[in-house]
Amino acid sequence: MSRWFALVDCNNFYVSCERLFRPDLYERPVAVLSNNDGCVVARSNEVKALGIPMGEPFFHCRDKLEAHNAAVFSSNYALYGDLSSRIMQLLESWFPQVEVYSIDEAFLDLTTLRGRSWEEIGHWLRDRIWRWIGIPVSIGVGPTKTLAKLANRKAKRSTGVFALESEQACRQLLRETPVTDIWGIGPRYGILLGKWGIHNACQLAHARDGWVQKNLTIQGLRTVRELRGEPCIPLEQQPPPRQSMVCSRSFPRGVSDLQGLQAAVATYTAQLAKKLRDHGQVAQHLHVFLSRPRRKERRPTQRWSQSVALPEANAHTPTFLQYTGRLLQALYEPGIPYRKAGVMVTGLQLRDHSQLSLWHDPQAHQHEVEMMELVDQLQRKHGRRSLFFGSMLGPTHWKMRQALRSPCYTTQWDSLLSINMDQDQTQKDTSTPAA
Repeated sequence: MSRWFALVDCNNFYVSCERLFRPDLYERPVAVLSNNDGCVVARSNEVKALGIPMGEPFFHCRDKLEAHNAAVFSSNYALYGDLSSRIMQLLESWFPQVEVYSIDEAFLDLTTLRGRSWEEIGHWLRDRIWRWIGIPVSIGVGPTKTLAKLANRKAKRSTGVFALESEQACRQLLRETPVTDIWGIGPRYGILLGKWGIHNACQLAHARDGWVQKNLTIQGLRTVRELRGEPCIPLEQQPPPRQSMVCSRSFPRGVSDLQGLQAAVATYTAQLAKKLRDHGQVAQHLHVFLSRPRRKERRPTQRWSQSVALPEANAHTPTFLQYTGRLLQALYEPGIPYRKAGVMVTGLQLRDHSQLSLWHDPQAHQHEVEMMELVDQLQRKHGRRSLFFGSMLGPTHWKMRQALRSPCYTTQWDSLLSINMDQDQTQKDTSTPAA
């Protein structure tokens, strides 16, 4: 039985999230900025039409955006993450096999759902996501993940759904697709292929296997076979365990005081420990790093770090805070305007398969696990700032610049959307008898 895959991709995801609670922004230019309001990282179609490229520094295009009455927002990752989670949960409730590829993309296995045409299934799914979540998506369907990715690009330029139902449609799409637009083929390989007269996906699909493997590696050969309709890249429903995790931020301006750095590092440490617990992992090594500018102007920053091996792999926030505090003390030099700080964990293991030390105390370990589970439950219910550790208190000048951030409509009680009805209309509605 032939396989069929679909790629569901949210359109201009960050922008769509901002528009969801602001209907007045539809058909108005909207841009979303990166950390510290530095660069444009998401653009509505109206902003793209203004010629503003992805990654453009905000101070370069501020005047143009203001001249066209554009709405500009700081990144609101809590809102984006929550809406992404809702979409993925919806997909997982309808389809048996789902691969969450990124915050705004997911692959589906449609093999067992054949009944209607793929176009009909795609439009049904697109309509349900729009009605139930409010985020517009594009859907591409093909016999392989790579072809589904190409079909999705076509869908964005047409009705929002495109399915490679026939070999003729597949050949036509391959002829229209430049090699640099193929999933897994970047600019460097594009230059190489161009020298050999291969400019579109159809030409690449007809290349010899031996030549492809020699010049594009085995991964490139899998991509070429996928272009031919042979499924070679399986669905990853359970991503492989991570080998390391990092939490770091650049400061809006240099931070030279120890109190500010301590609050920043403690906050990153707590976030990293929480992420470990969410993934069911523990860490064996902790690293703290600071970045500061070089003495000569217009040079890249220099990075200093300190590391420690924990006596026993764990994800206990108080233990992490104890060690990262010491590492920061060893790194800190007064009077230096540090530009960035971060915490990294390595030596990750699955929590249920970690190596215990000779001095392991089962009772104390169980107490630590139960305490962190209680903290996580309270934060999930009442918000991240409802309960936190004292070392996270201190100056706030190190925090990201987010002067234009929208409310966290779905994750904070005080940011819930409120609706005001006209008093006359309300009286009219209440006076109408029920049907």
